[in-house]
Amino acid sequence: MQEEQQEITVDVEVKQEIKEQIKKIPEKYITWKCVDFDFDLKSVDAINPEKESNGLYLHGDTGSRKSSLAAAIVKQLLVRQVYSTLNWLPILELVQRVKSSTGFASKETPYQILKSNGRKKSILVLDDLGRERETDWDEDIINSFIWQAYDNAQYLIITSNLPPDELYPDPAVKRRLKELQIMEIKV
Repeated sequence: MQEEQQEITVDVEVKQEIKEQIKKIPEKYITWKCVDFDFDLKSVDAINPEKESNGLYLHGDTGSRKSSLAAAIVKQLLVRQVYSTLNWLPILELVQRVKSSTGFASKETPYQILKSNGRKKSILVLDDLGRERETDWDEDIINSFIWQAYDNAQYLIITSNLPPDELYPDPAVKRRLKELQIMEIKV
């Protein structure tokens, strides 16, 4: 009897942790579900244990609801306990955050931003990749995040208006992006 109560407590704790992770999804996307897109979740490699997947790259025109679909997929990956933690980073916010952390008074480095959720079985969402392309420095920031996600075995979900081969000239980053499951979203 005592063992059963302990299992129930663990379930409640797990459900609470899932709720806490889902709260990290931006509010405007949090209500979306895969069924809202007539989207078969089984088409996402991460759901299929026999398929190896480093992540998912969703691209399409502005307004094709890539971020909404990403949120719906993230919720399913968390609820199904395929992954346990989430770090959702809108690209423009990420670049600004890193730029503001480069001063002498800052205690947060780009590595710490990623490692704050860097446990195994973690999802990293880079939302709206390609909007930040202002300087080579911005590109270097994004490249380092893609590399760190890859090196830390984080499941990377990227949304962008651009196909991966149109993003960055760095051949190593292009190779990493092509290792992701690529899905074009059409309106």
